[in-house]
Parts: sequence; structure tokens; C-alpha cells
Amino acid sequence: MKPVPPQRALKFLRWFCREDYIEEVEGDLIEVYEKQHKIDPTTAKRKFYQNVIRYFRPEFMKAFSTNYHSNSLPMLYNYLKVSWRNLINQKLYSFIKIGGFSVGVMACILISLFIRQELTYDRHYQDSAKNL
Repeated sequence: MKPVPPQRALKFLRWFCREDYIEEVEGDLIEVYEKQHKIDPTTAKRKFYQNVIRYFRPEFMKAFSTNYHSNSLPMLYNYLKVSWRNLINQKLYSFIKIGGFSVGVMACILISLFIRQELTYDRHYQDSAKNL
């Protein structure tokens, strides 16, 4: 019976290795595994994993980038056009939303200014850090 190399390592190798190298690399690794398996099966598995990890180098790796063309500028233009139309068509609703957002940002800024002022109060005293 022919020894079978670890399937997880083979699956990982097939996942990252380029198509033009996979047959040659996999054949070499399996051949080395079979020779080492005759001597010691446990060591052969461990060395097979190590050899697969050694091939995890840039020259053997696939290009994992997706081949989609980003059309973000026309999409952004479309988003702005649609949002402007919604602002014009729903004036009251837009005013309420923008006004509420403005009030919320203003309240956040005022709270942060108040906290900053409270934390810097009496800093000119020498023991002021102990009082905090």
C-alpha cells in the first residue's frame, strides 16, 4: 500500500501555490514523503508539513487579488446626485436631519470642551496631579 501524505498540508499547498508550479512541487514533496515514510512515518508527516511551509514564499504564491475594476468616482458622483435630489424633494425631512446632526455635533464639542477645561483647572499648582 502506498503511503498517503497529510491531506491538510496538500490542501494548503494547492490553495497558495501557482498553477504552473503545483504539479512539480507536489510531485517532489510526495516523492520525498514516500522515501521518508519507509524510514519513519511520524517524522515523514512532520517533515512534509515543514516542506510545504518552506514553499510558502512569494515566488510560489498565487496572485490573490480579485480582478474587479473599481468605478468609485462615477459611483460617488451618482451618490451625490441622488442625495442632492433627496435634499431638494424632501426639504422638511432634510432640515430636521441636518439640524439634528448639527445639534448633536455641537453638544459633543461643548461637552469635550467642558471636560478639557475641568481637567486643566488648577494645573499651575505643584501637587495638582495628585488631586486628580
